[in-house]
Amino acid sequence: MAALASRVASELHQLAGLALDLQDALSAAGVAQKALGEAMAGLQAIDRITQNLGDLSRLLTALGGQLTPSTTIATPPLADGLILRDLAHRLFGTEGIVAEPRETSETGASLVGEPARSGEISWF
Repeated sequence: MAALASRVASELHQLAGLALDLQDALSAAGVAQKALGEAMAGLQAIDRITQNLGDLSRLLTALGGQLTPSTTIATPPLADGLILRDLAHRLFGTEGIVAEPRETSETGASLVGEPARSGEISWF
């Protein structure tokens, strides 16, 4: 359990860094000058996401430090709830993770708004 908390904390820390990079890139691109009110609200939302991800990372790091090596959990119920198989593998390893087929349309796109396969891009 402590290892999982540490891995999740690491993922959240990386996501917080990506959100900060996104915020910096949008600011540098001059988005704020084009539509000041709307752009600033969007940048503020990204900043809030960044701060929340950072706090969640710190929380899980602290949680992991309080767990003992004997604390165990059943991996499959947790891993099976994740859509991104590569994330599941980073968090839980490869054992016990079953890639379940997702219902897709004739084109192979997911019918529930999620990528049909890990790494696939969803266009909005």
